[in-house]
Amino acid sequence: MYNTFITNNRVDWDIIQGAFGGCVGIFGDKFGGDNRGYVTPTLYEDPWWYNSHRTGVRMKIDFGPNYVIEEKHVGQTRLYNSSGGLKETRTASTSGIVFSERSVSSSLYKVKVSHEVGNPFCSSGAIRYVVYVKTWASGVMQVDGYRHPVPAHEAYGLFMNSSGSEYWQTMYQGAQGDFICVSGLCPTQTISKTHTPS
Repeated sequence: MYNTFITNNRVDWDIIQGAFGGCVGIFGDKFGGDNRGYVTPTLYEDPWWYNSHRTGVRMKIDFGPNYVIEEKHVGQTRLYNSSGGLKETRTASTSGIVFSERSVSSSLYKVKVSHEVGNPFCSSGAIRYVVYVKTWASGVMQVDGYRHPVPAHEAYGLFMNSSGSEYWQTMYQGAQGDFICVSGLCPTQTISKTHTPS
């Protein structure tokens, strides 16, 4: 599972306007954030229900029948006036999240996730990352790729240890950088993690 989120409760409209350009709104308006830090998911609950996020992707493989589930999600974006009143709500399309280069066998599932999703109130700019995910039937997971460093990013894998207990393992956490980076002009940050359950 890979989520992006804005750590702030509110972000000034002019900051996003300066980064994205062409945004609906006026000086004094604010965009709603997710108002949280990193959250490792809990077992047996859908983390997308209780963890606010800008975008999310998740993949699941059952190696028995080689059954794959790939899901993508975009949270609502809210625009508030200077008094804190809600002016409008929009939701960006999920079409900028693409699963490709998929391969499934009895021993390995791998997929490329390309992500480019913008603020639905703005005509340019986007949250961008590319990751290659490999999951082996042995239980090993590998995540490699890169991201543009805004907003905060988090990735987790669900594993089972030798005693049969399930647990979520952090695969990546990237801090929220400068919002100007939604322009795509900032240097990218590398994502690389392999986890083998004990």
